[in-house]
Amino acid sequence: MNNFAIIVENVVKRFEDVVALDYVSFKVDKGELFGLLGPNGAGKTTTVNILCGLLNPTSGFVMVGGYDVQRETEKVKGLIGVCPQETAIYPYLTGAENVELFGNLYALDKKTLKARRDMLLEKLGLAQDAKRRVGNTVAA
Repeated sequence: MNNFAIIVENVVKRFEDVVALDYVSFKVDKGELFGLLGPNGAGKTTTVNILCGLLNPTSGFVMVGGYDVQRETEKVKGLIGVCPQETAIYPYLTGAENVELFGNLYALDKKTLKARRDMLLEKLGLAQDAKRRVGNTVAA
């Protein structure tokens, strides 16, 4: 067993024509205090979402707590907690996908997530537009 809490190797993440992460690699030792800093658009949120199992990398390998994030996502989610600094809405996702992203953060099963997503979108009056990309509906 290695002494790393986090291993990120050659991670690439593309969203259509945007490269959010371009061969990112780093390791965090168990017990090490680690900060992920950078300007807006540097890929910090994308990296955290991949570490949490909310997004899959286009390529590369990620391990958290000894678990492969892509193969053992539920085990990773049981180890970690994430608290975003600000309300996060991702413009490249639909309204429904934004809600699902946060439901997945709490490892909700698919049936519960669908029911809660539908209820939330209905209560907010967004059910009709739930399949539209947020970036296409938010005023600049």
